[in-house]
Amino acid sequence: MSRLPLLELDDIPAEYHHLFTDDYLGDRHIFRAWAHNPEVLEATLEYLNTL
Repeated sequence: MSRLPLLELDDIPAEYHHLFTDDYLGDRHIFRAWAHNPEVLEATLEYLNTL
């Protein structure tokens, strides 16, 4: 059980919907939790892409 509820796609800002397509992240729960703070989500993805 997570401490934060996982956001549904409808609850995530529209500019981030492309991240949750099957071609990119899909339905990975950690990213749905990070979506509570879109700036953290975006920074984390930039960091992971750099790695």
